[in-house]
Amino acid sequence: MPRLRRPPKQVQRRLEPLEIDGLVERYMAGATLREVAAEFGIHRYTAAGHLERRGVARRFKGLDFEVFERAAELYADGLSFTDVAERVGANRNTIRRAFLASGVPIRPRPGWFYS
Repeated sequence: MPRLRRPPKQVQRRLEPLEIDGLVERYMAGATLREVAAEFGIHRYTAAGHLERRGVARRFKGLDFEVFERAAELYADGLSFTDVAERVGANRNTIRRAFLASGVPIRPRPGWFYS
């Protein structure tokens, strides 16, 4: 009978403050979250946490400032996330996440009642 192998132990990679500075610089220079995480040998959630603790605003792939502003205008005019996404050429969930992160008020879904 073959012997079962144990999964490898998880390695905790802790970044020094100077490394976190480098991570922030790389991200601010245009590297994606995945690229930065791979470069520093950490998970992308960990990289995102470092950025958040340093007060760095997250970018949303495919959603530059002009697209975000247009999407916010369309949403304020009453269009749904799906309709806004079709008009600006982005994913509806990307738009929703960007709105949530930037404080744009989200309307309740039709037919959903909150007490």
